Amino acid sequence: MRILTHTKADAIQYKKGWFSSRKFIVNTPHGAIKGDHLLMATGRPPNTESLALNKVGIKTDRSGAIQVNERM
Repeated sequence: MRILTHTKADAIQYKKGWFSSRKFIVNTPHGAIKGDHLLMATGRPPNTESLALNKVGIKTDRSGAIQVNERM
């Protein structure tokens, strides 16, 4: 398994070959990646503005994300 964070996919191709062999080809600035499966995940901005977390002692960063330590 290869995980690339903060990476933009320039192009994605799906090719079906002989004997049900299927391949994804993802072109990135790091080169082309081929695989049988593809998982793409995107982040979402936090929606914590209206929660008044600072009143109960929960710290947030500039974007509104809750700050956690290594144990969450």
